Amino acid sequence: MVREEGLSGLLLGYFSSAMLSGGPWLISIATLALMSRILQGDTALFAGLVVAVNLFSLCAVGPFQFALTRYLSDRLYAADLERHTSAFVTSWLLAVAPASCAFALLLVVTPLSWPWRIQALALFGLTATIWMLLLFLGVVRAYRTLVLAFLLGNGVGVAAAYGMGILCLDSQWGMLVGYTSGQALLVALLLWVLFSEFPCSQLAWDEGARQSLARFPSLTLGGGLYYLGIWVDKAYYRWLSPAPAEAVWLRSNPSYEQAAFLAQLTVLPALAMFFLAVETEFFERFRDFFVEVGGGSSLAQIRRAKRRMLEALGRGAWRLMWGQALVTLLACLLAPCWMPAEAVDLGRVHTVGVYFQTMLYFATVVLFYFELYGESLAGIAVFSLGNLLLTPWLPAGWGYGAAALLGLVVSLVKLGQCLPSVDRLVFERQPLALTDLAGLEGRPAAGGLGLVTWSRGGRLE
Repeated sequence: MVREEGLSGLLLGYFSSAMLSGGPWLISIATLALMSRILQGDTALFAGLVVAVNLFSLCAVGPFQFALTRYLSDRLYAADLERHTSAFVTSWLLAVAPASCAFALLLVVTPLSWPWRIQALALFGLTATIWMLLLFLGVVRAYRTLVLAFLLGNGVGVAAAYGMGILCLDSQWGMLVGYTSGQALLVALLLWVLFSEFPCSQLAWDEGARQSLARFPSLTLGGGLYYLGIWVDKAYYRWLSPAPAEAVWLRSNPSYEQAAFLAQLTVLPALAMFFLAVETEFFERFRDFFVEVGGGSSLAQIRRAKRRMLEALGRGAWRLMWGQALVTLLACLLAPCWMPAEAVDLGRVHTVGVYFQTMLYFATVVLFYFELYGESLAGIAVFSLGNLLLTPWLPAGWGYGAAALLGLVVSLVKLGQCLPSVDRLVFERQPLALTDLAGLEGRPAAGGLGLVTWSRGGRLE
């Protein structure tokens, strides 16, 4: 889009990258913000239930996100496309099905009526399925189709919620039915894209997808902790905070949640910039660097490729950091123009916290590129545990922002320690295929020879 269609392609590329990298999380926030403006009457129970569904579904799928992404990239690199849909079904059975059962048990012990319980469970299953589908559709370059699917599904959800809210005697239950129908349409469209792009003659259990969770423990733990870190302050102010809250089953804190969710919308420019920068200049330099390392190039060639890669990374990081800082500053200054009056002060605090969280996420992705999984886990753990410990003791919103800043500092320190010697780290992890090690002693290798690699400590294994 960006390279072949001029200015219109550039604008469409930024819009598409924001939609794809943001996923349904940010689109759902925008949808709920729109619904809160156009829906009349009491919507506390409906809004509280939708937020709770997003909270629990993201935390349920989070541990699978990073590890499954790594597993899928390995399968695609090996041109093993036949297992893509099987891996999706296996992952859905491992993540979404058990989480839906647990959520159903939670609903049973609530005072909600059975129609409410059924709709809430359906919405939970659909939302968790959307998170899971995004992992498997990240490799599909049908950008326009995916963007249209998101817009169509959420647009239908808003319209149906408005219409059902008017037609039903219980307006909030009608809104829930309408919103759930829009999410069902979105899931159907995403499934159609998945099975169209990755046809499979026979679905089977993919043991590799399950084993990826144990194979990459840092990624599994990091995925779970990252989403816990995002949600822990919202959960605290919803259920544990002594501050006044709505007296509904899913006890909510509208002022805090509204400020937090609106602040999340400010990351769209950063997501667009980062997605384009990674997919274009940095990835090309990154690929060239690995070709030099694995292709027997000279040390001078490897260092030249490394320098070009780090320069591209530095340029992208500089543009991203200052570009998003400008967006954050403008969002804070103009907060009274786009935030409700009661959410302005808290919204400004959250907007700054979102800036730090976004930079932490991008630093984590860079660490992922170089397979520095343990280092990435350190920053994520500091963010998650920091939010858990600081939120009860600091003013509203400050615990989240301080935790995100601490996690970002840790990740940047890890990057600063590893990037100067990244050529050594990468080289040490390259496999050395020795075809006749025993032949060095004049004897045949008994039983054949497996893969020999250098460990990070420089020890032959």
